[in-house]
Amino acid sequence: MTIKDIARQCSVSVSTVSRVLNDRPDVSDDVRRKVLSAIKASNYIPNNSARDLVRTKSDAIGLIVRGVSNPFYTDIIRTIESTITDAGFTMVMQQIGACDDEVKCGAVMEREKRLRGIIFLGGRFDYTPADLALLNVPFVCCSYSNRYGTLTEGEYSSVSIADGDTAQQAVEELYRHGHRRIAALISSPDDQSISQLRYEELQTLSRVGMQVLHEDAVAPVQRAQIPLRICSTLEPETPGTLVRTQLEPGVRQICFAGRRQLALLRLTGAEEGLASLCRQAEIAPFSLQSVCGETAAILPMAPGSEALHRLQEQAQQTLQPKRCMLRENLSVLAALCRSTASVPALVQAVESGGVPVHLLLKCGECVLLLVNDSQYEQALRAAYAASRQLRD
Repeated sequence: MTIKDIARQCSVSVSTVSRVLNDRPDVSDDVRRKVLSAIKASNYIPNNSARDLVRTKSDAIGLIVRGVSNPFYTDIIRTIESTITDAGFTMVMQQIGACDDEVKCGAVMEREKRLRGIIFLGGRFDYTPADLALLNVPFVCCSYSNRYGTLTEGEYSSVSIADGDTAQQAVEELYRHGHRRIAALISSPDDQSISQLRYEELQTLSRVGMQVLHEDAVAPVQRAQIPLRICSTLEPETPGTLVRTQLEPGVRQICFAGRRQLALLRLTGAEEGLASLCRQAEIAPFSLQSVCGETAAILPMAPGSEALHRLQEQAQQTLQPKRCMLRENLSVLAALCRSTASVPALVQAVESGGVPVHLLLKCGECVLLLVNDSQYEQALRAAYAASRQLRD
C-alpha cells in the first residue's frame, strides 16, 4: 500500500493525502476523516525518510555513545531515551569506538538526520572553539567536562561527576577494607580524557600515606570540617595535603593538613544569623566559629566572588554587625599539635617567612592558620621546617 493507493481509494490527489499526513490546515474535515479512515483500515505506514527529504529539520535528538562496550552507559541511555520520548522528540543513537572523534561523528549525523540537538555520552576533555565549529545545533557533554580544553564556560554545557573526589572515595573505601596495593585500569595516562584525569588523581593518591597515617592525625581536622587530601611525602611539595613522616613507635611529631581556594567572612557576633544566611545562599561553610564575640566563617571560593560579595551584603543589611569583612583567595593550614606550647613557634615561623596569618583558630588539638592562597606552599614549608625542631 502506497500513498498513491490511498489517494486512489479516497478519490483525491496524492498531494491532498500528503497534506493530511503533515496535518496541514488546508484540507476539509470530511476529506481529512476519509483519508485518515483509509489509512487506518489499510494499515498504511508513511515513509518518514521521504518526508524528511523536504523538511529542513526533523524531531530527532542525536545521542553519540563513545565506547561501545562500556556498561556504565546502559542505564543512562535508557533514561535519556525515555526523557527525549516524553518530550515529544525521537532519539537517534550511534555508538562509536573509544578512540573515535565524537564531534566529527556528530557533525555528520546532524547533516544526515537533520538533528535538533546532540548529546555526547562520553568524549574528549580538550575541545577547542575550532573543534566545535563543525556543529550547528545545541549540544550537551554528558559524563565529562572540558578540563583540558580552551572553551569558556559559556561555549559548552556539560553534566559530569566529580571524578577526582570519587576516585579518592574509592581508594579510601578499599583501604578501609584492608587493601594496600591498589591498581587502576585505564586506556592511556595522557589521552586528555577520563583516563588521564583518573591517572592524575591516582598519582596524587599513590602518595596517600595511609600505611603510615595515624588516625589521631585525621580526626581533629575532620572535626574542624576541613576536607583533606592525604599524602605521606616527607617534603611538603604538594599543596593541600596532610604531611606526616613515617613514625617509629612512641615518636611524637606535629603533622599538617591544608585546604586551598577559600574565603573568610568575619563579623561581630551573629553566628546563628550568619549560618542561616549561608544556608539561604546555598554556600556550605567549611568552618563556622565564634570567638570573643566575633564570628568567622571559612567558605569555599567555588560559588564565585560575586556570590560571596552578595552574602557579605546580605549579612551587613540583615545582621547589621559593627564590622563585616570579606577576604578572598585564602588557604587553611591546619596543624595537629598535642601541646599548645608549639603553636606560637609555628605562627612565628610562618610570619617570619613573610606570610601574614589572617586568622588563628583552635579546634581541639588542631590549630587552623588562614593565609593567602598564593603563599600557602611558603607557609606550609615554613611551618614544616619549624616543626622539625620542636618537641611536641
